[in-house]
Amino acid sequence: MLPCTGHRWATSSGSAAAACALVRARFVLQALRISPRAQRLAARRCRPAETDEGFSDAQLAELADREADVDERMREIQRIAKSVSDLAKMFSELSVLIVEQGTILDRIDHNMDMAVGHVEDGVKNLVTAEGYQKSARPIICMTILMVLIVVCVIIIVVKASQKTG
Repeated sequence: MLPCTGHRWATSSGSAAAACALVRARFVLQALRISPRAQRLAARRCRPAETDEGFSDAQLAELADREADVDERMREIQRIAKSVSDLAKMFSELSVLIVEQGTILDRIDHNMDMAVGHVEDGVKNLVTAEGYQKSARPIICMTILMVLIVVCVIIIVVKASQKTG
């Protein structure tokens, strides 16, 4: 807790609890980083008059209510900060997943490009092979016919030589 002794409010009002509450209120205002003008206004409202004997019960109750409100706001702010921190962590993890999936998609895209290239090369090779096959048939047929003609000529020559001979 905050040290509350030795303040002018503690000595002039005679109530240490009231002085403690006022000091806590000032520290809370400073912790919330309220503008200096707002701090001065709050200090003027909370400062007892020189002839005042202390805070009334209503003022103490109002100060306690405000303190509770400030504490509740601080807890809410801390919860929101934790939620934002958790959300930032989730987004960073999501970013890592997106990068990993992007890498995988790049690999898939590269493999698809390579597959398309291989298929195009295969089609070209098939067309070339078909051309070779078509061009070889007439040559084979002509070669077989030539061999048959030569064989027929040899047979005719042999038979003719046997008849004359």
